[in-house]
Amino acid sequence: SRTLTLDDVEKSYFLEGSATLTPEGGAPVTVNKGDLVVVPAGRCHWQVHAAVRRHYRSEALSPACCIV
Repeated sequence: SRTLTLDDVEKSYFLEGSATLTPEGGAPVTVNKGDLVVVPAGRCHWQVHAAVRRHYRSEALSPACCIV
């Protein structure tokens, strides 16, 4: 598990895996392969249940997008 700090909103499409994301001050959300999630700016805790590959775009990186 790890905590990420995002400078701006991030949109992620999960290509593989599963994780529970808990934004600071928010409720946990479990995300699985095929899900699209919008993560708000700020701190977000990731608890990975199965190795994740995702296509994501952050407005902070615009116009870049990445696959991790």
